[in-house]
Amino acid sequence: MPAMRTLREQLDQARQAYAARRYPGDLVNELLPRGLGRSARILIAVTAAASIAAAAAIAVILSNPFGRPSSDTLPLGQPVVQAMDMQLPPMPDLPTGMSIVPDYQAITLPGMPSFPSMDAGASQEDTPTTQEAV
Repeated sequence: MPAMRTLREQLDQARQAYAARRYPGDLVNELLPRGLGRSARILIAVTAAASIAAAAAIAVILSNPFGRPSSDTLPLGQPVVQAMDMQLPPMPDLPTGMSIVPDYQAITLPGMPSFPSMDAGASQEDTPTTQEAV
């Protein structure tokens, strides 16, 4: 187990050393000119995002995701659509000697259950039950 403790300590030290590394200056102000305000930085960010989106859209269109036929997917000289025979089978006859409608059967539902009356508790409340009330 001491080997695991040593390994854990080494990993913790490496994690702390990695987390402690920071860029010593202000990277944004070093890359962008000083004269740019917040609105100019937002404009640059929006322009960059729009150009990335346009590049992604062009890549998707050029990668042919919609299955547009190309010369390497379809052999030349073969018809694209093949004729199919579309005939339905004849309709089956209805069975004879049976009624389609079921026989009548009377349906009875049980009565509604009765709930206890609230009047039964009122008679008990009229009579005092405490020592002070007597």
